[in-house]
Amino acid sequence: MLVMLAGCVSAPVLLPPPVSQQGFVLDGRISVNYGAQSLSGKLQWTHEPSRDDINLASPLGTQVASLVRSDGNVTLTDSERNVYRAPDAETLTEQRLGWRLPLAGLVDWVRGRAQDGIVAEVRRDARGRIDFLAQADWRIEYAYDDREAATPNPASALPRRLILRYVKALEPLEIRMVIDQWSAP
Repeated sequence: MLVMLAGCVSAPVLLPPPVSQQGFVLDGRISVNYGAQSLSGKLQWTHEPSRDDINLASPLGTQVASLVRSDGNVTLTDSERNVYRAPDAETLTEQRLGWRLPLAGLVDWVRGRAQDGIVAEVRRDARGRIDFLAQADWRIEYAYDDREAATPNPASALPRRLILRYVKALEPLEIRMVIDQWSAP
């Protein structure tokens, strides 16, 4: 009887979350090092094809900035409720926060894939997942949760950590993301 019960006990299998090709919600942490400055905090991002909502907060949860992309415009609201607009997130975040958030590419990169239609250098790990991606002047390194190795299609496992480095910055720019939770919108 004990042998039969022991056969039923196994380590839990974590399946990839229900993140569609169209949208996702992620909660995590972010740290940004740019020039001699750095910041870290919480990240909450809801992506849908026509809209992005990104909230950046301090480690204690105080709102630092909110970025919204909708209808071809991007709006940034800072901690003092000042609202700024621009046609793209990269320009707006660089002007208002001091560092460039590559939202156009990040939508794909955060899911462990290259952005369509743009030349990319890709290196894959033994399981077929991208572990290095160079695209649009960014170099991205990936790490995955190895507990997902038992999934039916390990190549579809989503990244848990990303390190992005912008190679065209006048001063070093590195963005580190840790994704604590993925879900569908």
